Amino acid sequence: MVFAQIGAAEHGHPALENVIDLCGKTDHRQLIRLVYHATGVLTGVSYPMHLAAAVPRPPWMVGLRPCVVVAGGREPAHWEQYPGHRFLHTIGALSCCATGGCWKSRTLPLGDGDHKDRDLCLQPQAGHSRCMWLISPRDAISDIEQNFWLGQG
Repeated sequence: MVFAQIGAAEHGHPALENVIDLCGKTDHRQLIRLVYHATGVLTGVSYPMHLAAAVPRPPWMVGLRPCVVVAGGREPAHWEQYPGHRFLHTIGALSCCATGGCWKSRTLPLGDGDHKDRDLCLQPQAGHSRCMWLISPRDAISDIEQNFWLGQG
């Protein structure tokens, strides 16, 4: 299995071992082509998540394109989850998202004048929201190994 990391160069993605680094190296067309050929997608709630659902699969691939979405407690699954996606969420795990998504998108103010600077995460932890820390790498790995990609393709 080969993984590729994507994202905007200015977002400061840490280098990963044994991963093809495409950070800052794909435009929209190239990203769509990458998703088209992907056996699966691992992402947060993001543009690639939507592409994983929208971009058709090549004729030789059978079924829906698997996608593991690490979501936390911001958006409820019924709002964001597509068929064929595993939506790793923490809705109900914390007081701030006990009955639904908190819809807060920042843990620290960016000072860019956006109104989101005035509506910050109620439980920040080490620069991220606590709800994201509750989802372990093992959770995502398990979904990839057991439910989606191994044995497919």
